[in-house]
Amino acid sequence: MNNSRNKAEVILGVDTHMDTHVGVLLNAQGHQLGCLMVTTNTSGYERLVTWANSFGCLKRAGVEGTGTYGAGLASVLRKHGIEVFEV
Repeated sequence: MNNSRNKAEVILGVDTHMDTHVGVLLNAQGHQLGCLMVTTNTSGYERLVTWANSFGCLKRAGVEGTGTYGAGLASVLRKHGIEVFEV
């Protein structure tokens, strides 16, 4: 679960593909904080969550294709208590 009381909220957007996902992190004002490409496996998904939380408190994520290429990532995000939106 997310436990980052004193950190500013960040928002993750993810473009999903068969072999890789590309995450872009935004602050509450919509400014891009960073971009990271990960492999489409549990290790890659966990790396994306850890990376995003290093910038602030990740509570929401917009993920493309939550029923297809993004399904595995969406599952991991939800296990971390992150609200997932289909984009």
